[in-house]
Amino acid sequence: MTAAILSIGTELTRGELINTNAAWLGEELTKLGFEVTEHATVDDDLDRIVTLIRRFSEQHRVVIATGGLGPTSDDLTTEAAAKAGGVALRREQSVVEGIREKVKAFGRLMPESNAKQGDFPEGADVLPNAMGTAPGFAMTLDRARMFFVPGVPREMEHIFRESILPAIAPLAERRTHQVHIRTFGMTESGVSQAVRHLEQEHEGLTLGYRAHFPEIEVKVHVRAETAREATERAEAIASEVRRILGDAVF
Repeated sequence: MTAAILSIGTELTRGELINTNAAWLGEELTKLGFEVTEHATVDDDLDRIVTLIRRFSEQHRVVIATGGLGPTSDDLTTEAAAKAGGVALRREQSVVEGIREKVKAFGRLMPESNAKQGDFPEGADVLPNAMGTAPGFAMTLDRARMFFVPGVPREMEHIFRESILPAIAPLAERRTHQVHIRTFGMTESGVSQAVRHLEQEHEGLTLGYRAHFPEIEVKVHVRAETAREATERAEAIASEVRRILGDAVF
């Protein structure tokens, strides 16, 4: 049961913005029990976006794409999703009127360019956005359930919690558990050398490491037959890791 994250926007590929959305989504999907196997970032190019959407739809069960749902000419995600699915765009007039009312509440008139935020691929489900003007949408393509949400973090997180989480939680296998252990005073290679033998001794265990000065974090990730077994085994192995690393753990 794999999941993937697709981040869309030239501002990301050029390094003008840091992609915090992918990190947040990766952690949330992992906690649910999905195996997040791929993150990809693509610029605002229609053909490249279409290519990635099609590939992801063939390889993953759940895909979450962020960005490119705005009113400007370089916001191409909705068009790309329709093209990838081989369907036409439809305009939801009720969505357009909702955007018009939101803009009016700020004492402004809605520019006509905002109307494109009411366009969705034929057959897609609209995901309401109480935090901004651009709704998200969901569609099934090949073997994947695909969710498209705005790139603004607070809008993305809101739609994830309100609409995406309830939809994908039943799909998750819920057979994994991960424990984070923080250490100080050892190098990343030193930490790895001390505990890496555990992966050969424990089936279903994957150890991961993250260096963020001045700490080294160890991630004890266990996959088992049930969520309860995964939790019990991960906690037991984490205790073993703490014993091996001793005073370096805090």
